[in-house]
Amino acid sequence: MWLLKSSICARAQAQKQLQELVQTTKPSLPEFALLRTEVSDSLEEMHTLMDLYSSGQQEVLQLAMSHYRAGQGIATVQNVEQRYQAAQTAQIEKTHKKIAFFLRLSQLGVALVSLAALLVFFLYLRKVKADRALQLARQERLELIVQQRTASLFALASHLQDVRDQERAALAQELHDELGALITVAKLDVASLTATMRTFDDSKRKEVEDKLTHLQQILLQLFAIKRRIIDRLFPTTLASLGLKEALLLLVQQFATASGMAVHSQLDDGIVLPEKTQLMLYRIAQEALNNISKYAEATEVHVQLTRNMSTRTVSLVIEDNGKGFDVDRMPATTYGIKGMQHRAQALGATWSLSSGAQGTRISVEIGE
Repeated sequence: MWLLKSSICARAQAQKQLQELVQTTKPSLPEFALLRTEVSDSLEEMHTLMDLYSSGQQEVLQLAMSHYRAGQGIATVQNVEQRYQAAQTAQIEKTHKKIAFFLRLSQLGVALVSLAALLVFFLYLRKVKADRALQLARQERLELIVQQRTASLFALASHLQDVRDQERAALAQELHDELGALITVAKLDVASLTATMRTFDDSKRKEVEDKLTHLQQILLQLFAIKRRIIDRLFPTTLASLGLKEALLLLVQQFATASGMAVHSQLDDGIVLPEKTQLMLYRIAQEALNNISKYAEATEVHVQLTRNMSTRTVSLVIEDNGKGFDVDRMPATTYGIKGMQHRAQALGATWSLSSGAQGTRISVEIGE
């Protein structure tokens, strides 16, 4: 009988624990309801047996205990426990699967965001590249337009330079022919008057001689002015004697007019086209003109040399004047720009340097 009491106590304890488990975990398995029913039925059967035992009905008690199915209740509990464990395992696996799914989903989201960021960055780089290409194309187009306009202006300037030189040559020729003829006629008239005045008396002849002498001086001055104007318009010695003699005469005239010490080195045997000779002469003429106006120099060197190895001709004009800043030349330095343009029009190499020791201009051109 003590075994029956112990079983009743154990089942009561099991029922209490089962109630606590249901309250704390709130399981959803239908077996928990079956388990609770089984435990309750077992407890009622045990209480019935206890009542039979207390009333002394031993035969009925023995018969009831023979039909008592304690093992079936235990089997039911074990079955429920196994199914509960299986359900817990399934729930855990389901939770793990959900976690894994959300992890994969988050990874996919990160991948999509990264892909979108890469796509945006790629589109940005593509736009930047397109903008740069467009800007480069615009810049190249502008540079091409500038080059074309520069070439057009250069060609126009060269044409105007040629036209001016031609007009100068024509004007010089006209002055030489017309004014020279008039001066010659005037000189012949003076000579005729000089011969005629011998018939005059002394007092009258003296007066006429003085006037004729003065007139001759005026004619000589006029002839010198005519020659100087013609040489400035077009150097006649260049066409008749060549570049060396024309430069030599130019240097001598410059030395006489400026009072500077001029040193010249002019090589013989230099043969250049007529246009090239004229351009080099004009460059030398303009350089000497600038020296006389601005350099405040005391010495000038003029060189026209020929390099046999490179088959080039070099014209160099340098002075010991005060010099100037080449990088800060005013826009109105038309003389220097004109010399540079003449050199470039010939396809020559132009060089200009200046400083405290003076200024040096160099032009090198192939024969």
